[in-house]
Amino acid sequence: MRAADVRNLIRFNTRMGMFVCPSERAAVVAFLHGYEYAAGGECGFTAALGERLAKRHRVKPDALGWPRQVSRLAERRSLEWMDVYLLVSSEVLGVASAGQDAEPSAAADTGGVTA
Repeated sequence: MRAADVRNLIRFNTRMGMFVCPSERAAVVAFLHGYEYAAGGECGFTAALGERLAKRHRVKPDALGWPRQVSRLAERRSLEWMDVYLLVSSEVLGVASAGQDAEPSAAADTGGVTA
């Protein structure tokens, strides 16, 4: 996921009412799929979301994709769909953001050797 995607998706999550109305499952799903389509396959957020749900939260994927995984986790935890989406998407975006922050410093690390 590109740094711009992380920034844009954090903005979407924190100011959802500016992007979709009403802020509900169908609108969120449509927005995210449209965003990924417009990104030309460069984003990968929904794939990362589904993977996070499967690995960390142990919600297996099915034919209905990541929105159904969110629903099943919401049912399991007695929460609303939107609350679970925001929780898991924050985890995904946090990991992506931390990974991007680590990349430049890892590339700059010369093991103490200076030119």
